[in-house]
Amino acid sequence: MQLINLVDKKPHGIVLSASQIERYDLCKRRWGLEYIAGIRSPPHPSAQLGTDIHKQLEDWLHTGTPPNKNIKAGQVAARMVRHLPPPGTGTVERKFHFTTRNGIHFTGVIDWSGIFEDWPTTIDHKSTSNLQYAKTEADLHNDPQALLYTLAGCEGFGTDSMQLFWNYGCTKGAVAEVRAVKTRVRLAIVEEKFERIIEPVAAEMVELRTSKPDPMSLPPNPAACGAFGGCPHQNICNLTQNERLHGIMNAQAPTLASRMANFPGANGAAKSASPFAPPQQGGFTPPGAQAPAFTPPAPQAPQAPAFQPPAPPMAQAAPAPAFQPPQGGFAPPQAGFTPPGAQNNAGPAQQQLGFSPETAPNPPENGQAMPPPPADEPKRGRGRPAGAKAKSKDGDTLPAVNMSLYGDETLFAQAMLAMIGSGAFDGTPHMLFQAGEAALIAYKAKFPTEG
Repeated sequence: MQLINLVDKKPHGIVLSASQIERYDLCKRRWGLEYIAGIRSPPHPSAQLGTDIHKQLEDWLHTGTPPNKNIKAGQVAARMVRHLPPPGTGTVERKFHFTTRNGIHFTGVIDWSGIFEDWPTTIDHKSTSNLQYAKTEADLHNDPQALLYTLAGCEGFGTDSMQLFWNYGCTKGAVAEVRAVKTRVRLAIVEEKFERIIEPVAAEMVELRTSKPDPMSLPPNPAACGAFGGCPHQNICNLTQNERLHGIMNAQAPTLASRMANFPGANGAAKSASPFAPPQQGGFTPPGAQAPAFTPPAPQAPQAPAFQPPAPPMAQAAPAPAFQPPQGGFAPPQAGFTPPGAQNNAGPAQQQLGFSPETAPNPPENGQAMPPPPADEPKRGRGRPAGAKAKSKDGDTLPAVNMSLYGDETLFAQAMLAMIGSGAFDGTPHMLFQAGEAALIAYKAKFPTEG
């Protein structure tokens, strides 16, 4: 039995979406307040701008209507369209519904689907205040939304591989920056990650929505209080300063993305994924239609390896290291597709699919990246760390410092609590930078320097 079954209409009962899964992964208590207690809040202004940008791009793809450059949304969209397919191609705003073989229902809307750059492709429009928040190619291999779209897309196209394309537009700055993030994924790897990691979490969500516990009994994530413009339910959640600090310092629960990136099965799954011929027309194969029949390549008789006499013991050279391909990576052909069963004149050594991207190699399925080298620590000095400036009368911004120099954990904790109480803490990854500034201010107050 296949993993999912596409259906024409939204199933009855509890239906999940990528946004629900991401909200549950971010903070279970916030998810409970919204999807169990039904407490919703008006969209953030940045979310409304994203919706307006999406509408501009939708009109362009549908009818070729140019974005309206007299408004902010149109200015951003005008730069994003340069990466998109021509208007009138593919399928715009494709809704999908599917049920897993374990009976869990999912739904979603794909912004564009069709054949793009000779590949079955799913496109999603994204707006952000800074492109540093844009996902990378490696991130897409471990993103819950990307996994759901891959399952629906491959089932609709009748293929075992496809291209994901996240089109980013920056909403801040005089000139809107854009970024096209593309990668190609294998269905077998996605199915394994989905079944082993995403679906158990989805089953837990369904159970909670069925039993309807008090949302306040669900664990909060204090580090997410300031995420995406700030949680609108902070007055209901009412975490104390100590609870926030304790939660931030002891946050050890891995995210879904990190679990999928470290999933052992992602490194070896689907190594023998078969090539496929792309559909002649863009869009989805309607549910219930027959998928193209798969004709496996004609088997070839095995050939005995040529005899290789052993080298003399004293003259035997050290063996060259075996080539290690990127684990879980995907290698599509450079020039179109080779249908199953077609002859390849390049010889046995070149019949594997090869791909040389223009910018960088396709990322590994585990999404690991090399961290940047650490910066040099400031040297010890009398009165204050070397390089730290005394606070001026007009309140210049103080640089972040290495708190290990002070050896005063109580001072550091007190500084963080004072910062949280003042409302300066926003729960983002800049938490340590902010804590360093606050602790430096407290340190200067405790040990004033001469002059």
